[in-house]
Amino acid sequence: MGTREKSVDDTNAWRALRAIVAGGEAATVADETLVRAAIEGEIAALIAELCPRLADELAPFIEREVFVALQLDRALSVAASALKESQVPSPVIVKGCAAARLVYDSPSHRIGVDVDVLVSEEHFDRTLEALREAGFRSATSESLLRRHGRRPWEEELAWVTQGGSVSLDVHRKLAASDRFRVNHQGVINRAIEHDELPWPLSHPEDTLLHTALHMATNRFWVPLKSWIDVCRLVAHPDVDLDRVFERAERWKMRTSLWAVL
Repeated sequence: MGTREKSVDDTNAWRALRAIVAGGEAATVADETLVRAAIEGEIAALIAELCPRLADELAPFIEREVFVALQLDRALSVAASALKESQVPSPVIVKGCAAARLVYDSPSHRIGVDVDVLVSEEHFDRTLEALREAGFRSATSESLLRRHGRRPWEEELAWVTQGGSVSLDVHRKLAASDRFRVNHQGVINRAIEHDELPWPLSHPEDTLLHTALHMATNRFWVPLKSWIDVCRLVAHPDVDLDRVFERAERWKMRTSLWAVL
């Protein structure tokens, strides 16, 4: 299965990382190669925690990730205030940001460059309007607009500061293709509150399904962290696989889920 981090052309390195994440012993692989693979797999902080001998070499990259995380926290705070002031219902945090809180000991072990949220079709336009008025800038790619028209399935909004920019991706659907029959209102209804975040998270079962859907629609060309998300979500105590399989059937994504698992 494809993973975009294959620029580290050493199968043993990826096996070693998987062994470290699983709590086992890594094969004999040069530390330099492991560090490169951890960075390309987007699991630098996790590997530094699990394999302390690599921590010093990974530290500069982790520092950059922490800076991005601080920017994301600020963007979320501004966005939450804007929607509350505009009396727009809270969206649901989905995808990687949800997984970071659900299945990692610390969200710092799973830092992304954006936050994905799901809003109902009814509140999609009002949400975008409130966020733009708060200073978020439209950043949806022209290629996506060409493929899906002026009302795409998601809108990317950039929060720009002197230190750079991060993205808030606002979804009205979890997949571009209409062949999938995702019950988006069900995802919103099952969302769970989180003490450290202004908005609820998608339920672990829905996070698992969305992760699998995202991986399949990207032809499995995803970083190693996505595979780790899947492994951990499957083992989450609130995930009932029978229920997940039934929902995948209703969402018309049984084959996508099967391919991932």
